[in-house]
Amino acid sequence: MAVTAPQQIEELSFDDYTKRQKYEVTSEGLVLRSAKIMATDKFHYHHGAWEKSPYPGYAIVSMVSTNPGNDELTSRLEKLQRLLTDLWQVPNSCFMLPSDSFHQTVANTLSAGRFEKYIRSAGIEQNYPAMIQEAFEGLQDTGRAAQPITMQLIGLSIFGSAIGILGIFQKSTDFQRIVDFREAFYSNATLNAIDIRRTRPFIGHITLAYLDGDFTADDRNGLVAACEQINQEVSNQEMVFKISKTALRRYDDLSCFHTDPSYPEYSFLNP
Repeated sequence: MAVTAPQQIEELSFDDYTKRQKYEVTSEGLVLRSAKIMATDKFHYHHGAWEKSPYPGYAIVSMVSTNPGNDELTSRLEKLQRLLTDLWQVPNSCFMLPSDSFHQTVANTLSAGRFEKYIRSAGIEQNYPAMIQEAFEGLQDTGRAAQPITMQLIGLSIFGSAIGILGIFQKSTDFQRIVDFREAFYSNATLNAIDIRRTRPFIGHITLAYLDGDFTADDRNGLVAACEQINQEVSNQEMVFKISKTALRRYDDLSCFHTDPSYPEYSFLNP
């Protein structure tokens, strides 16, 4: 029997991406998303405390804390977390991520079951950073320019069991730099051989919280109202994430992204 190759996932065009992001932070977009929220399987409130579920893996991420020029952004995102807690008073329902976890995923690699199968059980975890380094070296200055990529953050959105702030790009060239990087990265034959491939289009966002609990209609409506109020505040200010570099990070759960001297980094700036 012939083996069917995984369906190729396409990136959004710049115009479609921008329309999509702007819609998701509208009242209509929030209401539609709130109808589908569910409890996360990554964090649980149990016996008076939050517990983290194991979720091992690696990703190529741009951390807010390690990209220059984002010190003020971290404090502003923390303020939005506090505001969400104040406005949406549903006890023990919202696990706020620590600020040192704030990041943009530039390229997913492997996590959970696929990580166990293709990396850990295959015995290649020690060599994995070198494989990513080799892939980075083959990108041949893809996505590089004189200035950092600048992503404008436009408001909170609800996605599945999480809440994050979405981003758009004032310059189509900045969006294209990330898309070009992803296209080249996901075209690497060595990585394809261990099932690293594009499984979803790029969506600019920074996750701020995960949801746990059974939510009533009033809970969902309250979350929408809280997001609407916060988004109005965000729309009245300029909040940007400057992305100069991205790097391999490891995680055991989704609240902490570890680095190591052996983990490769890729610069979006010209040498």
